Amino acid sequence: ENAKENFVYKPRDMRLDCQIMKTLSFFNIFLAEQFRLPVLSIYLLHDYTGLMQFALHAEEMDRAQAEGYFLKFGALLCFSKLFGIDDLHTENIMATSEGPVIIDLECSLLSSLIKKKSIANDNLARIAAAFSEEKRENATFSVEKHILPLKAFESFILDGFSHAAKRCQMHKEELKCYYTDLRKQPFFYRVVPVHTLGFYTYMHDIVSSCTDSRQIEIILGYAFEDVVDDLCIKCCQTKEAFTDCLQTDLLVQAMYSGMFWGNIPLFQFADTVDDGGNIFRMGNLDGFPIFKAPLAGSLGQLLAEFSEQIDWLASEEAAQSVKGLL
Repeated sequence: ENAKENFVYKPRDMRLDCQIMKTLSFFNIFLAEQFRLPVLSIYLLHDYTGLMQFALHAEEMDRAQAEGYFLKFGALLCFSKLFGIDDLHTENIMATSEGPVIIDLECSLLSSLIKKKSIANDNLARIAAAFSEEKRENATFSVEKHILPLKAFESFILDGFSHAAKRCQMHKEELKCYYTDLRKQPFFYRVVPVHTLGFYTYMHDIVSSCTDSRQIEIILGYAFEDVVDDLCIKCCQTKEAFTDCLQTDLLVQAMYSGMFWGNIPLFQFADTVDDGGNIFRMGNLDGFPIFKAPLAGSLGQLLAEFSEQIDWLASEEAAQSVKGLL
């Protein structure tokens, strides 16, 4: 069958994925045709789970196709940075004949990522490494029988990034209005306060070295201090203020019960904006509410950071950051 007629069921809240795909369609309007990114259809079901259009991996491209692909890859770097999209590792970006596709968007609109003055992060570095090491992944493909390093297509990636960044600056006011409306939409976005590898290391060390459940609980108390610290940062709260509104027992219990199955805890945030522009952040862990805290900033502050990021993306510093990634 035609891949465009196939869909994948995603058994989680897909409202954010749907909103970001719509955002990508809006973003594409400002780009010249050769830079426009493929947009997948998403159908939300009554429980907010959804069906996502299947993206067919292109394992081989010719030189001309690859050059066109990396023009769009550069535009994708701009889009993902502007809208705070994380978790872009080698399984979540699919190389297709129409261009790069993000197939998992639950880690989006992360304000800490939006205001960061750097393109590079660990996940994108893994994609660059996969090309350099000729690994067969969703994000990689062969060009004339060989997987080439991203450096070989640097000029195309930079052209795509620069084009998208300049177009964003040209349409800054439209993007700011869109972002303001987007922030008011109801959705959950995922945060990862402990790296997957780090969590498995904790799990292996604790389970292999301890047999007494009480001892394990004590060790967990120390191990997940890092998690609480990271959540404090993501909520712009002092630790004292954050722990006052945090259901600590539920946090420890949920992570304790899940670790033996190798489950990475599902942390999700939802932001609500009141009539005065104040933001309240609610946190869920594996579907259970664990805190509600006011953010130090307002919607106006988030909008200012977004606006500043548009200008930064068009700067020479941003272009050099892309080069550093490659």
